[in-house]
This record gives sequence, structure tokens and C-alpha cells, in this order.
Amino acid sequence: MNRFIAEFEESEGQKVNKLLTELELDDKNPSQLLREMRSLAGTQVNDDFLRTIFILRLLINVPSTPIRLKKHVISKIRKHFKEWQNLKKNKENKKKSSEALKNKEQDWQQKLEDLFDIAHCDALSIMTVKEDKQFLLGQRKKGRQGVIGLVDRKSLLKWKKMEEKKSRI
Repeated sequence: MNRFIAEFEESEGQKVNKLLTELELDDKNPSQLLREMRSLAGTQVNDDFLRTIFILRLLINVPSTPIRLKKHVISKIRKHFKEWQNLKKNKENKKKSSEALKNKEQDWQQKLEDLFDIAHCDALSIMTVKEDKQFLLGQRKKGRQGVIGLVDRKSLLKWKKMEEKKSRI
């Protein structure tokens, strides 16, 4: 029975590949997608990288910003993931971290910030809505100004209560 399960169970590599290439938001809500991504990632993917992939999946579903083709986004993610695996191997092989390895890790961390930018290279000239252009420019700055997220329920409730009070008056 164990041999049968082992034969048909997905390997760690297959799970990571599915995480990087196949998993989509589709009709799932974001928390369901994140849960599925965490399940596939296991211990093979660090949290920062997983968070970046998750946000990229959400951004791909935001229609107002022209984005790169999916295959280009996936190749960019794969390349960054391979770099992370190499850094991880180097770190495990060396008991003391060298200055060069620390610099490579810092460079990788900086590239992680740029991994977020999946907008089409001509996005600013294609986009027509001023606020969308400002948002994209803010996202490309250090510290990433602006957020794409779900509705703030507390603010929404406050707003609804204020509207109800106004309508009673």
C-alpha cells in the first residue's frame, strides 16, 4: 500500500513546479489560494518568496495594469527561485558566512522587490487612467507606496453606518 501511495504522490519538485506555473486564483478567494500555495510550498520555499508569488498571482488578476505575458512572469519567478536555491546550498555548505555570500543574499533580497514588477514595459504609455499610472509609479519606488487588497471591512461598516444616519435625517 505504501509503495502504491509513494508511486502516485507528487514529489516536492513537482509541487514547487505546480506552485510556480499552474496555480491560479480562478474562482478561489485569496485566502484559499494562499492556503493551497502554502501546502504546495512545504519547506522548499521561504515565506518572503511565497508571499511575493502570492501577490503576483493577485496582481495578474487586476485588469487595470497591462502586464507581461504569463510565460515571461513565470520564467522570471523560476530564475529567482533557482538563485535562492543556489544561495541556500552555498549557505548550508559553509559554516561561516563569507562577506561575498552575505552580499549575494542582500542582492537577492533587493531583486525580490523587483520581482514584483510584472507590468508591461510600455504600461505607462498604454494606461489611460491617471490614478493607475500613479499607482504603478508608486509601486516601482522603494517602499512600495499603495496597496491592492481586499475591502477594509471596518471602514466599510463605518461608512455604511454614516450613510444610514444621513438617510434618517
